[in-house]
Amino acid sequence: MRNALKKYLANDSGQFALMTAIFAVPITIAIGIAIDTAYLHNKSTGLQGALDSAALAAVVPGNLSNDERADYAANIFKQNFDADIPVEIKVVASDARVDIQGTIEKETIFMGIAGHNKVTQRNRSAAIKTIEDVICIMTLSEDARGSLRFEKNALVQAPGCSIQVNSGDQNALIASGNYQPNAKRICVHGGVNGNVGPYAQANCSALPDPYAHITVPQFTGGNDECNFGPIDTVIPSVVDAFFQYHFFGSVNQTTVDDVMEIMDTTFAVGPNNDVRFPGVYCHGLHFYDAETTLMPGTYYIHDGPLSFGAGASVVGDGVTFVFTGEDSYLYTYDEVSLDLTAPRTGDYAGLLFVQDRNSSPDMTSIIKGNANIRLVGTSYFPTQNLFVGGLGEMGARSPAMAFIAENMVFTSDIDDIISDNEADFQFFKYGMEQAADLLYAMGFSPYQVDYSSATGGATGTSIQTFTTTVLTNMGTQAATGMPMPMTDAGARLVSVENTPL
Repeated sequence: MRNALKKYLANDSGQFALMTAIFAVPITIAIGIAIDTAYLHNKSTGLQGALDSAALAAVVPGNLSNDERADYAANIFKQNFDADIPVEIKVVASDARVDIQGTIEKETIFMGIAGHNKVTQRNRSAAIKTIEDVICIMTLSEDARGSLRFEKNALVQAPGCSIQVNSGDQNALIASGNYQPNAKRICVHGGVNGNVGPYAQANCSALPDPYAHITVPQFTGGNDECNFGPIDTVIPSVVDAFFQYHFFGSVNQTTVDDVMEIMDTTFAVGPNNDVRFPGVYCHGLHFYDAETTLMPGTYYIHDGPLSFGAGASVVGDGVTFVFTGEDSYLYTYDEVSLDLTAPRTGDYAGLLFVQDRNSSPDMTSIIKGNANIRLVGTSYFPTQNLFVGGLGEMGARSPAMAFIAENMVFTSDIDDIISDNEADFQFFKYGMEQAADLLYAMGFSPYQVDYSSATGGATGTSIQTFTTTVLTNMGTQAATGMPMPMTDAGARLVSVENTPL
């Protein structure tokens, strides 16, 4: 090979010079095109950034006419773009939106050899005003497919507030159900797939977590920290009492007191007009077949779920449930009645349910709603999935109701959800039933419980035939007195697909 190369280079017949000349032209053109292209790419990056800045800045001021707003956008652009090359600017402005387009025409240095004397680079940007925009549904995942989903017969009506999806996936919002979600504005950072109507806007800017500042106390789970519970003593106490009762005909008073204390502090199962107090509930808190009043304050649910079972009727004003530790989530079953209002002041103002972001991530919390659900405040699950659905109409009596989670699903067929939550729910239900039956057998009749409706659902009827209507009749903070999550006051970038330019 080396000898052949020496002979080729030593050849003085003129063929080598001719071949070099032939190949030099396309090589030079290719290098020149690469140089021109790189130059335009660099200018395009700077052009887009300047257009974005101009659109965001110009849409915010409230005292400008449309013409003044357009001029303002053009001036902001000039301040942010390195003007060593002419740019043609076009702006269309209104009091709620600014669209701006920049066009560069550049004479080429090398591409002219190939017949391209000029190239055109055109970029666009658009921004909308978002002042006093209340959020009622928000997902926080940055990249999940279907971070927000509307399925089957779920109908979400939120004409007074906005829906925000932070995922940048091209299918960040998936609407595969039979009804279009209705909201004041639907903004999706990524893409939209499905039946969402004309109000869904793709390529919106992502918004920060409005409650990222929330801090939650950390518990070790020791009994000295637990004001109520713990549930893991239920089964041993019930077994002990059952053994004493059936083999000796009586139960010693210590065991009776232990079982009754567990029932009174861990399970709300009667007698009616039961009262619960703020504190740390270790290994869960469970409401079944009883009318319960919650005193105002914070209820920490540690290392276990908060469940509202069939027949539970719970009322609380100024209450917040905070989920901490392992296996901590929310589970509401069918046929419950909830009337809960968040506090208006304090560390958890406006918050009904708060998941510590370090607690039980990737679990699923479930709100199975009906016409007897009144939730005034925000349900916040920053690292959990949230399923909302069930039968009938939910939230019609809620003047300020919002949901924020890592990912969220609205569906009418929530009983199809298979998760570990149901297994945990059945375990706690079993323990409660055994304790209640034992106490009844021992003569404590208030603890007899009727479980005929505990399975929930619609007997003999396909659940898919029902429509879940989730209504969020959001008012402003001033109108309701309830602090609610807000979008960033100012502006955000939106898709330029429907630009008027």
